[in-house]
Amino acid sequence: MPNSLDIEKLYEILKLKRKGKPFELIMLLPKSTDASNVIQIPYEIKIDDTRVNEFVIDKFKQYDSKFTKFREYIGKQLKKIILCV
Repeated sequence: MPNSLDIEKLYEILKLKRKGKPFELIMLLPKSTDASNVIQIPYEIKIDDTRVNEFVIDKFKQYDSKFTKFREYIGKQLKKIILCV
């Protein structure tokens, strides 16, 4: 996992590349850090199922898998952040 200093360095590099244009850095991390200016979604996932490729593809939502639950959780979190819901 990157430390707070690494995350803040990444933020500063992106800020320079954006040349004043607004942006948000959203990171999925196994636990929160004290990095500032970064929207963090703390979530630790370990997909240990032997059918992981099927779950990753899972476009028809036919499986009740760890990945499906993870995807739904992240989708809700990003919707809250992006749409300010």
